[in-house]
Amino acid sequence: MTDEREWIKMSSVESACRIPPSIGPRTLSLRRLKLDLISKRVQIAASAVIVFLFLTPLLLGIYFIYINPPRGIVELDSGEDTFVSSSYEQEYSNEHFLRVSNYSQGSEEISEVGFFEFFYIPPPGGGSLVDVLFSFHCGVVSMGEIELHIIDADDFWDPFATDFDNLTYSSMPPYEPVPFTSLPVNSNGSYSVRIFGPGGLTQELLYGIIGFAITAKQDTRIVLDSFDGPVENRPKLTMFVRAGMIVQNPFVYYLHPLFIMPVLTGIVLMLIVIRRSTRQSRQEDSIEPKNTKAL
Repeated sequence: MTDEREWIKMSSVESACRIPPSIGPRTLSLRRLKLDLISKRVQIAASAVIVFLFLTPLLLGIYFIYINPPRGIVELDSGEDTFVSSSYEQEYSNEHFLRVSNYSQGSEEISEVGFFEFFYIPPPGGGSLVDVLFSFHCGVVSMGEIELHIIDADDFWDPFATDFDNLTYSSMPPYEPVPFTSLPVNSNGSYSVRIFGPGGLTQELLYGIIGFAITAKQDTRIVLDSFDGPVENRPKLTMFVRAGMIVQNPFVYYLHPLFIMPVLTGIVLMLIVIRRSTRQSRQEDSIEPKNTKAL
C-alpha cells in the first residue's frame, strides 16, 4: 500500500515537471497569418487610392468639360434695332419703341416685324458660348405669341449692305419662315427667351454680330422698348460663356501642372507599397528557415 502511494506521488511529480508541448511554431504561424491579412487589406486599400489618384485628372476633365463647365456671364445691352410695317413704307430706326404685330384693320392685314442686332466680341481668354438669353420689356396691346427667326441673308449683317436708318418693309432682309423659338406674351412686363441651340443661333453664327427677326402670330400686338428707350428697359443679351480655353479631350488635364499632382502622389504611394511589400517578403523568407531549423 505504501509502495503504491509512493508510485502515485512520483507519477504526479513527474507529470507536473514534464515540459509542455512547444507552441512556438503555432504562435508564429498565427502571427504570420495575421500579418498577411493586414498586409492584403492595406494593399487593397492602397491600390484603390493609387488608381483613384491616377484617374483624378481624367475625372476632373470629364466633369469640367461635359458635366459642369465653368461659366462666365457677358451682358450686352447695346446695339441697333428697328421695325418695319406693311402699312407704311418708312423707316423707324430712331423710335424709342418697336412694334411687333399681326392683325387686321378693316380689309387690311397689317404685319410689323422687329429686327435686333447685337455686337459680340469673344472673351480674350478664349472659350465658347453655352447659352444665350434674350431679355426685353414690352407693353401688350393685344396678347398672343411672338416668334423669333434666323436671318436668311448674310448681306443683312454687312454694314455696307444694310442700313437700319433706311430699312423699310419692302427692303427688309429675308428670314427663315419657320421660327426657332416662340414665346407667349400676355401682360406688360419683362420677358426672357433662350435663343441658343439647335435650329436657332449657334456657335458658328455668334461671331461679331448677333441678329434675328421677331414676328407676331395672328391677333398679337405688342410694343417693345428699344435701345433708345429707358436704360432699365432696354433689350439685353445675356451670354453664358465657357471660361478658359476650348478643350474637348479630358486627357489634356494630365498636362495641367496642378492636376498632375495627384498622379505624382499616386506614383510615390505605389513605390512605398512596393518597397514595404518587398521588405515584408524578405522578412518572411528569413523567418521560414529558422522555424524549420527549430522544428
